[in-house]
Amino acid sequence: MSNEDDTQTNHTTALTRTVVQTGITVPSSGVIFVEDNVWVRTASNFTGRVTIAAGRLGNDTNAADINIAGEVRYGSKNGSDAIGLVAENDVLIAPYAIPRTGAFTFEINAAALAQSGSVTYPGTYKVNTSRCTRGWVNPDQKFVYYGSVATRQYWTWNYTRSSACGDAAYNASSNRYISGVKQTTTDYDYNLYYAPPPSYPITGGYDILNWREVITKP
Repeated sequence: MSNEDDTQTNHTTALTRTVVQTGITVPSSGVIFVEDNVWVRTASNFTGRVTIAAGRLGNDTNAADINIAGEVRYGSKNGSDAIGLVAENDVLIAPYAIPRTGAFTFEINAAALAQSGSVTYPGTYKVNTSRCTRGWVNPDQKFVYYGSVATRQYWTWNYTRSSACGDAAYNASSNRYISGVKQTTTDYDYNLYYAPPPSYPITGGYDILNWREVITKP
């Protein structure tokens, strides 16, 4: 897929698609590596275990992103299903991935890792960086994240601004404008501690970077 138009001017054709092959099964290793940007979504609830990695090798200075183009859901949340998303740069929720209007619960189930970037809903559009991305502020418009987030920079599902900007939605209770979904829930998938996705980067323990002793009176 290429020629991404993330401004939501045409919600149904944000990408120009070229089908290379369909019905590809997850390899026995459970790892799919793409030397380019990647767009991910599940057509229905996913069953199985897979890690999808995006990166560019050699001297290419354009780090690869993973773009979440729609819902990513597990068939079950008992540890039997897992999706790892490992990006050389960012893991982004595309502005066109979330329903434009009406009530919804948009859900992502994944262990997301951004090696040098962020895991986020973007604050501005790719094709127009001076225009703020779309916002949803109604109580029946909800975003649910279940899994884990590892990032070098920051992670967030919304931004607040003091003045109108592009497609940001006005929130009367705070008198501010919001890009992204206001009503959010983020839960850690504890199954990932014992059963991470295939070949997912993990550590054997924790390193103490700094410590101090705090003495308080009873």
